[in-house]
Amino acid sequence: MFFQGRKIDENGKLKLTGWDEQQYKIFMDSHRIGTWFNLKVTKAKKPKTIEQLGYHYAVVVPTVNLELISQGHTMVIGKMIVPIDKKQTDEVLKYFCARLDENDNVVLHDPENHPDRPIMNKRDMGKEQLSQFIENEILWANHTLGCNIPRPVNSRER
Repeated sequence: MFFQGRKIDENGKLKLTGWDEQQYKIFMDSHRIGTWFNLKVTKAKKPKTIEQLGYHYAVVVPTVNLELISQGHTMVIGKMIVPIDKKQTDEVLKYFCARLDENDNVVLHDPENHPDRPIMNKRDMGKEQLSQFIENEILWANHTLGCNIPRPVNSRER
């Protein structure tokens, strides 16, 4: 079950949205008395947009993929060496551009100073984190590969 809440007073009381009392009762009645539950309360993130994901998969990944291929990067499948594919390119971008710092900000990989920072999956990113990931991709591709990725066009400016 998932409920979202908003702090409504200085005592920390939450006003829940998406609360369906009947659904809650059915859920609770399906468990024995004494059942323990773990609840995680986190600050809600704005969901990533289709435009952000579209830009990543339709512009960034193909552009970087072509650059990696032109520079001779390959992958090994069995005993064959083949050009790197888009899925592998996506993994490379995630590895270098989706690291989490101590404040859950998405940052570039810094192996000398922070070799063990965790990698964040795109599925767990909110709108701001995905924007930072895309910015990291553009900077990394330019600096590391010499690859110029066109900047996204703000849809509100059209």
